[in-house]
Amino acid sequence: MRRPPSLQKGDTIYLLSTARSVSKTDIRPFTEWLSAQGFLVTYGDTIGPVHHQFAGDDQCRHEDFRRALKDESVKAIWCMRGGYGTVRMMKGITYEDVLSANKWLLGFSDVTYMHGFFQNAGLMSIHAPMGTLFQSTNTLAFEQTINLLMGNPSVVDVQQHSRSTIKQLKGSVWGGNLSMLYSMQGSSSMPFPKDEQCILFIEEIDEYLYHIDRMMWALRNSQWLNKFSAIAVGGMTDMNDHNIPFGWHAEEIIASHAAELRIPVMFGVQAGHIYNNMPILLGGYNELNTKS
Repeated sequence: MRRPPSLQKGDTIYLLSTARSVSKTDIRPFTEWLSAQGFLVTYGDTIGPVHHQFAGDDQCRHEDFRRALKDESVKAIWCMRGGYGTVRMMKGITYEDVLSANKWLLGFSDVTYMHGFFQNAGLMSIHAPMGTLFQSTNTLAFEQTINLLMGNPSVVDVQQHSRSTIKQLKGSVWGGNLSMLYSMQGSSSMPFPKDEQCILFIEEIDEYLYHIDRMMWALRNSQWLNKFSAIAVGGMTDMNDHNIPFGWHAEEIIASHAAELRIPVMFGVQAGHIYNNMPILLGGYNELNTKS
């Protein structure tokens, strides 16, 4: 798995949105902070346009992403917002496009679709907070993301959790948003790790509990979960239930599936739709350490 070149102060970071619309005002605090860190900031053509809920129509978003890939002055592509829409603009992008660009991709949530594509192409990327969430995310998460971009190791803090069956994990991490992974089955973006000792990272927001169970069953039945030696679980945020309760919390559902598959599981990973959305190097080596 290839690691893109590390960034240095003065390098250009390209800001765009592959999903929902974003204005310059939405990300001004983030861009000011990024500039203060010593980086040059370039706004993509998807910062500003509004097409229904999207940051420009599908062709606009596709062309903006392709432009970022081809621009040799750009060292990192940072997605500014998730939601939905990335899958709609990826048609025509090839593994070779990604490999030849050899630059960092950053984002999370809907960007999981692109992360899987990058990993299948053979390139690492970073599961990281996005610019629209700068003021509602721990600034340390952005600082750690910059450290990771500049070549420092990835060490992810984990809160103690009673359902964790392992306290430390080391190895190559793949994955992202659970519902995105579920929807990516059968596509060129569904990540298929080649290393036998790979860790699956998952996180989720605003899902019904029964659907968490349905997604876990689907990933089990396809034999995809069996490709991983461990599961690391980030934020399971704002879960929903019916008037007649499903009966288990999200963590209990995931723990039961992991137990039946005899796969160790770690909860409390500080990443996902949470305040402490710390960066994770996808496709590359991470250390996940439970705090004592």
